[in-house]
Amino acid sequence: MLTVLILSISFTLHVIVYSSSIVAVSEIVHLQLAKSFCLPMLPYCIGALILSKQALQQLCVCWNNAYREVFHYKRYESVKELQYFCGDLPFDYTYDILRWSFYSRIMGRNKYLDCLFALDTTFKNQSHN
Repeated sequence: MLTVLILSISFTLHVIVYSSSIVAVSEIVHLQLAKSFCLPMLPYCIGALILSKQALQQLCVCWNNAYREVFHYKRYESVKELQYFCGDLPFDYTYDILRWSFYSRIMGRNKYLDCLFALDTTFKNQSHN
């Protein structure tokens, strides 16, 4: 829990400090720069952690605050649509993808699951013909 809190505070501070140093840049460029410099430290090795709901919520808030900072949204305004139109996922989805990726790399390819996937795909293809 402490590491998540430290990560979230560090991420928030980096976004705030970095965004205040940019003067005449469009919001899309500003967002891309913030993601390039600040985002890599947020999901670093997070796929290996089992986060509580509260810890995941804190990280989601940090991720959303980065969008609020760049696009000058108020704290109460939702950034979900903004993330969608920027082609980004909410952080809880990103966390799920990173967890799945971590476990799939640990477990390797499972021949049984590959066989089931192939059968399912074949069945779906036959049913559409």
